[in-house]
Amino acid sequence: AISVGLIGFGAIGRQIAELMPSNISWTALVRGELQRPVPKNVGLVSSIGDLVASQPAAIVEVAGTQAVAAYASDILRAGTPLIIIS
Repeated sequence: AISVGLIGFGAIGRQIAELMPSNISWTALVRGELQRPVPKNVGLVSSIGDLVASQPAAIVEVAGTQAVAAYASDILRAGTPLIIIS
């Protein structure tokens, strides 16, 4: 299985995780409580440090430009590829 990180798990993040192959393991950085159940292949973390520490093959940003500004440098400094969707 391949591990991929997500910044955000709203409508776009949920669609990405649900539509991609089931052998992908996701770790999503979220703020606050989620209103809907989380798929079995998605784990949740509450800090960028925990997301990077999960050692994903890449991190996909789906939380908006503020998230890019806040987290991109930490992700890239760690040597993790960052895919910006917003």
